[in-house]
Amino acid sequence: MPKPELHRFCVEHTTLFRYESVLQHSVMSLRLKPRSDLQKFRNFDIQIRPDSFPVEFRDCFGNAGHLVTTIQSHQELLISTSMHVETQTLNAYPPPLTKSDWTLFEEIAPLVQYWDFLKPSRFVQISSLLFKFLSDNKIERGSDPLASLAHAASVIFRSFRYAPQNTNVNSTIDRLIETGGGVCQDYTHMFLTISRLWGIPARYVSGYFQIEPTEEVPVPIGATHAWAECLLPNIGWLGIDPTNDCLSDHRHIRIAVGRDYADIPPTKGVIFGGGNSEVEVRVKVVDITDTLNAWIKFCAWTDWHLPDRSRTAVSGTSPSISNYVKVKL
Repeated sequence: MPKPELHRFCVEHTTLFRYESVLQHSVMSLRLKPRSDLQKFRNFDIQIRPDSFPVEFRDCFGNAGHLVTTIQSHQELLISTSMHVETQTLNAYPPPLTKSDWTLFEEIAPLVQYWDFLKPSRFVQISSLLFKFLSDNKIERGSDPLASLAHAASVIFRSFRYAPQNTNVNSTIDRLIETGGGVCQDYTHMFLTISRLWGIPARYVSGYFQIEPTEEVPVPIGATHAWAECLLPNIGWLGIDPTNDCLSDHRHIRIAVGRDYADIPPTKGVIFGGGNSEVEVRVKVVDITDTLNAWIKFCAWTDWHLPDRSRTAVSGTSPSISNYVKVKL
C-alpha cells in the first residue's frame, strides 16, 4: 500500500463576544486545541483579550481544554487561536465487512469504555419522527455494517439542505426532520443516533474542514465543522461526514470528540453582568503543504491575528460517498 500523503494546514479561529453592558467577571471553558491522535499539530497559540491566563486541562474524553477566568471589567471578550496541523490522505476505502461482523458489536457492548458512545445522550435521541424517516427512506441494517453506515450518511445528505437559519445549537433531530434543513451538527446527531441504534459505537467530532474557494461543498468557508466517528471491526475509529457525504480525510482537522455537541462546544461559560450579548466567529483554514505558495496565499487572506471580518462565506454541494464505496447492502 502506498505511503499516505501528508498535508499541512494553518488554522486561525477567532471568537468575539460583545455584551450590552460591562461585565464584572467571566469564566469560559474552551475546546479549541487540536487532538494529537490520527493527526499531528506542530504548534498551538491562544490569545485572550482582555489579558487572561488560560489554564489547560484534559477532559474525560482525552480532549485538551482551557479554562479562562477574566476578573477585570470588560464589554468585549476576544479569543483567538492559531495552529499548524498535519493530516494524512485517505489512500483507499476500507475493505468490506461481512454479516458476521455484526456479532462483534454484541461482544464489545458490555465494555465500559464504549458505553458513552452506545447510549442516547442529550442530542442523540430516538423519536417516532426518526423511526418514520428511517422507514420512509429504507435505512436499515444490511449485511455489511460499513456499507449500511455509508448508505445512511448518503440518505441524510440527499434528504436535507444545508440551512443554518433552520436550527440552532440546542435543536433536536426532530427539528431537522420537521424543517428539512440544518447544519453539520444536526446531520451528525442524526447519523450518530442511527449508528448507536444499530449497536455501533459512534462519537461526535468537532473540528475544521479545509475548503478551497472554488470547491463546491455544503459547509461554508469560515465555519467550524462536525462529523462522526464509528468503531468498526478490523478498522478502528472511522470518520464519516454525512454533511459532505464522504469519509473523513486529510481535509478534516480534529479538535475534540464526545457523545454529542453538548460535551465539546468550542466555547461555553458563565458571565456576571453584561445583559444581552452577541457573538462573532471567524475561521480560516489554509493548506500550506506547498509552503512557499501557501504562505503567499495565507498572507493575502489574513493578517494572522485579527481576520478581516468583511469577508463572507460561500457554499455549494459535495461529491457523493457512493464514489468511495461500492459494497452491496
